[in-house]
Amino acid sequence: VPQSWRSKISGDAYEKTAEDDFKGNFISLVSRDGPEKEMADLIENHWNKLSDDKDYIQHVNKDPNKFKLRRLEIGLGETMPTTHELTDHLDFLRSDHARFWYSNETDYQMSLRGLLFTDTGPYRGAM
Repeated sequence: VPQSWRSKISGDAYEKTAEDDFKGNFISLVSRDGPEKEMADLIENHWNKLSDDKDYIQHVNKDPNKFKLRRLEIGLGETMPTTHELTDHLDFLRSDHARFWYSNETDYQMSLRGLLFTDTGPYRGAM
C-alpha cells in the first residue's frame, strides 16, 4: 500500500500493512466508505469467521488465517465527484468496478454498488 494512499483510505489497512513490513500478503477489498459499507461489512465479517468454520478448514483451506483481507474504503460518495476528487482517487478508479460507481451517461446520473477484490499488484513495487 503506497504512502500516498494513507490519507485516502479510512480504517486501519495502511497501519496493518506497515506493521507487517509492507508485505503484499493480503487481498484488498476496495469500496467507497458510504454506499458499499453494508456490503463490504458483510463480506469482511464472513471472511473473518472462516477461521472458525470446520468445513472450510477441512475442504478448502487448512490455514484460513494465511489469507488476510484489508479493507480499502475510500472517501467518495454516490454522487459524481469533482474532477479534482476523481484525479485524487485515480488509483482506486482504474478497474471495472468504477463504471458501476459513476456512469458516463449525459442523460442521467446513476451510481450502483460495486466492490473490487484485488491483490494491488501494480502498487507492490519490487518483489
